[in-house]
Amino acid sequence: MTRRLLELVLLVVLIGGGAWFMAQDRPRKEEWPMRPLAGASPPELREVVVVDLTTSHGLASLELYPQAAPRHVARFLELVDSGFYNDTAIVRVVPDFVVQFGINADPKYRHWKDETIEAEPNFFEPLTGTIAMAEDGQGRASTQLYINMADNFHLRERGGAVFGRVIEQGLVLGDNMTAMEVLRSLPALALDQDLLWAGKTPPGNPGHLFAASRTRP
Repeated sequence: MTRRLLELVLLVVLIGGGAWFMAQDRPRKEEWPMRPLAGASPPELREVVVVDLTTSHGLASLELYPQAAPRHVARFLELVDSGFYNDTAIVRVVPDFVVQFGINADPKYRHWKDETIEAEPNFFEPLTGTIAMAEDGQGRASTQLYINMADNFHLRERGGAVFGRVIEQGLVLGDNMTAMEVLRSLPALALDQDLLWAGKTPPGNPGHLFAASRTRP
């Protein structure tokens, strides 16, 4: 092999190696904060809103993506800003399934029960920690939300549009607990929703939602 040929081979190796290192250093495309459904064409999630839920068991923070379900996110934030969720019972806790909340029988807020909004298309997997609005038998939502406490794949078609997720920054009175651990510590229950909307206290030992507040933006 001639000297010239050796120089050419060395040059190719150096260029190739440099290209490989450049490829390794190049930042990967940002991953979706939520996993899109197979075959779905999800919208670009350009905005993020954070809501803190202060419960009887600790803090859980929710990260919302308005582009995922614009009407549902707008309704939830309107209710949060109005104080609707403050001092309300957690309605339903099914271990390894869902945590559900969103009933306030105060005359100031009760009208929201009947002010329903249409379902929106779902683009994202109902994985553990994701959130959506609970819908009635006609596919309409009003005030209730649920947090998936497992990968509820059977809710891909039957559940509400996923528009946010729990983010891991919950704390309980100085004891380090993730937000999902806070939610998993809630006792299992299923309160009578008709009694709650009537302003009566159903039997049970519910977790309590003391406050819901927007922290970002």
